[in-house]
Amino acid sequence: MAVAAALLCSQTANAQFFKARQAPKNEFCLDIGFGYFPRKNHFDSCPTKSSIGSGWSNDYKHPFGQSYNLTYLYNLTNRLGIGLQAGLEDIYDQATIYNEYYFKDNVAEISERNFYYIMPTARLYVVSLNHFAIYARVAGGVGFSRTKEIDNNPHDDLNFNCGTKNDTYFAYQVSPFCIEAGGEHIRVFSELGYGCQGYYTIGIKFAY
Repeated sequence: MAVAAALLCSQTANAQFFKARQAPKNEFCLDIGFGYFPRKNHFDSCPTKSSIGSGWSNDYKHPFGQSYNLTYLYNLTNRLGIGLQAGLEDIYDQATIYNEYYFKDNVAEISERNFYYIMPTARLYVVSLNHFAIYARVAGGVGFSRTKEIDNNPHDDLNFNCGTKNDTYFAYQVSPFCIEAGGEHIRVFSELGYGCQGYYTIGIKFAY
């Protein structure tokens, strides 16, 4: 009898786990993303570089950073949800510049970039079970970038501090492989993709 009861409980638990999920209408997601982010040449607009002339070469450390995101999703069906994502991308970068005619050692600058963005987003569940799901997500919108550059070179007669620059960009995220696990109202999730959110994202979502 004990063995039969244990088997019955196990079958019931498996049935509940693999049962298709009835998705709640509203979801709020909080996450942090990590990755390498695209950058622009900081030196092209520097007055000192322009006045010295040709013979320059650049070397950059590929900028690694993180993003912080808040997303709201409204589930149109059990598989398709649409919503809005807002976030901040924070990057610390270091660049080195060389000039074979003016000096032989290098000149470096440090830059910090904050990228604020807001994007409509859509998510499609490929597998959606009571306690586990696989999905894909895309987003696209507008971003506002603020870059602060700090001159870090040892030459008093050279100034490579281009100051603070503000730009507007197309913001996007494509995440083809995403998973989530948890209960009916609280779940953790992880996403792999590319864009202003980063390569790898982990977070938590609240559904009701």
